[in-house]
Amino acid sequence: MKGMSLIQSARVAGRALRNYIVGKPLVISFEVTHSCTCNCLHGDRGGKTEEKLLKPTDYAALVSSLCLSVVQISGGEPLLRTDVVDIVKATKQSNGFPHVIGVTGGMGCIHLF
Repeated sequence: MKGMSLIQSARVAGRALRNYIVGKPLVISFEVTHSCTCNCLHGDRGGKTEEKLLKPTDYAALVSSLCLSVVQISGGEPLLRTDVVDIVKATKQSNGFPHVIGVTGGMGCIHLF
């Protein structure tokens, strides 16, 4: 993976191989919201939606039980969640795993960058 050292890449590959052998997923995508700022035909036509959302601690428990190599945080638009940073922090364990990837359109969130 781009930006990772050789040692980090080897650790990710080792964890992925272990998970493959024991039948656990290598990667998981958490869709943390269905709300979106866009008005796409394939989406919810934009705006916030009423939904029951998992808490950051729920994501931490899932990641811990699955021993994942990579977690993808997506949605809808994950940056619409006020606790998205807490979700990322909760999924990242003290040993550096999993590698976290965020997928966002970034629409209306330029102030965060």
